[in-house]
Amino acid sequence: MSTMLTGLRHGRLFFMGLCLLWNVSANADERGFFLRELYQMAVQHDPSVKAARSVEAAAVERLPQVMAQVFPQVVLSAERHANQLTRSAVPLDYNSANRTLQVRQPLYRAGFQATVDQALRTQEEAGAFREQAERDLLGRLGAVLFEHLLAIQQKDFVNALMSATSLQLHAAERAFKAGSGVRTDIDEAKSRLDTAKVQELQIRLQIESSRRQLERLTGQSVPKVVPLSDDDPWVRISALPELDIWLADAELLHPQLRALRARIESARNEVLKAEAVGKPTLDAVARVTRSQGENTFNPGGNFSNQQLGVQFNWPIYQGGGHAAAVREALAKLEEANHRLLATRDDLALRLENQYRAVQEGRLRIDALRQAQRSASQALLSSQRSFEAGGRTRLDVMNAQQVLAQSHRDLTQGRLSYLSAELQLALLAGFDSEQAIARIGMWFSKNAPEQLLNTSR
Repeated sequence: MSTMLTGLRHGRLFFMGLCLLWNVSANADERGFFLRELYQMAVQHDPSVKAARSVEAAAVERLPQVMAQVFPQVVLSAERHANQLTRSAVPLDYNSANRTLQVRQPLYRAGFQATVDQALRTQEEAGAFREQAERDLLGRLGAVLFEHLLAIQQKDFVNALMSATSLQLHAAERAFKAGSGVRTDIDEAKSRLDTAKVQELQIRLQIESSRRQLERLTGQSVPKVVPLSDDDPWVRISALPELDIWLADAELLHPQLRALRARIESARNEVLKAEAVGKPTLDAVARVTRSQGENTFNPGGNFSNQQLGVQFNWPIYQGGGHAAAVREALAKLEEANHRLLATRDDLALRLENQYRAVQEGRLRIDALRQAQRSASQALLSSQRSFEAGGRTRLDVMNAQQVLAQSHRDLTQGRLSYLSAELQLALLAGFDSEQAIARIGMWFSKNAPEQLLNTSR
């Protein structure tokens, strides 16, 4: 009887240990990193984001280069030569010099406005790709963080299972020595303990691997992260809007689509620029020239010439190059349109998949919660039946295993749901702060308060 009571106490200790581990994880070190802090570090470190920001900075300089075309172009040139002139068999050595100051003011360029618009669209495209690079980084960082959190939770559960199995092993050995137990209970407990040790080793490797990935992404040491809370904040989460609303948001806000639309406009402007190559240009020109010794009939003479007028240029024939340039620009415009359609279809498919994952994730978490409660009740029932002699020690260990598995499944289900929520927000075009805010309430209360206020 005392042996059965000992097993009952050990089983209850296992159940209490799992609950304690869950709560302790939810109230871990307040200084643990939250996804927002990790992202802020990563965005300053990631080479792909830095490259995208450099591209954007370069694109910003395109417009000043274009606008410089409407300002006067001032050119100062100077020449000086030593001359040897032979005239009527009489050699003459003398120096000559020339200084010219020219000011050219463009008056008419057919493709100028298209060039300005193209520079603006290039800047817009670069900014959208920079946003996309930042959001891609957030997606990668979130995936690694969720993997890290899952491994930590699994380690806690395996440790609790190892502790409970060790207690069961000691109890089985004492019962066997006392003559009231069987050898099978000892062998079964040892087998499960060895299996749990292998699992614990694998999980420790997963924790270390995911931690190193976090450090590579952030460029800093990441000793701890904020854990998940121990409850599901459904009451603070509004109903999921219809899929059409998410698709409309993605069409309007997603940076990849915005970048492609800007590329289409840039391609249209390229067509206008190519067509403008065959059109005339008009410039106002002012020129002042001072010459010394440049007249071979009067080597010692000096003169000054001042000119003010207009210059008209019209390329009549260019060997077919103008028409080819227009056709090339039209083909690139068609390509940009097709790329936009293909990307829109792909984005809609991915967004719909994540939308379904969020919908199913909510239902799955509720089901896993119920499975966890059922597993807890089954363990208590097995313990009482063991005390009454209706269950064996193996039945109790099986119930403990099922309870540990239910905790792991619940954690995995919650993290899968959060991953789908994060990806859904990113695909819909939310910025990084909004995407992080959508999942902030699922983490420990140690997380920043401002992340708890989310709205669709």
